[in-house]
Amino acid sequence: MSITDKSDAEIIDIAQPMIDDVVNASNQRDWEAFSQYQTEEEVNDPDNKKNVETLWKEHKLFTSLSLDTEILAVLRNDDVAQVIWKQSIQKYQVTIWGVTS
Repeated sequence: MSITDKSDAEIIDIAQPMIDDVVNASNQRDWEAFSQYQTEEEVNDPDNKKNVETLWKEHKLFTSLSLDTEILAVLRNDDVAQVIWKQSIQKYQVTIWGVTS
């Protein structure tokens, strides 16, 4: 069954643990765990890793993420499903938005 044939609930059940893994990895500045769901091209792109590590170093928001996320929507386009979520920051009164596919 294609991912886009699954219900929103089924897709969220797949995506939520992935989101949690990436949030935890970001908070711990753990590139290996953070990049585990990226494409091989993204993982092997030194600029990608450098940019993420720079964000972790220079912007505390990216290492203060909360597991308290709110799924807003599941979008489908051809064979791709995207989950849109609202992300909270632990130490700051800030909300950011996330998309995963």
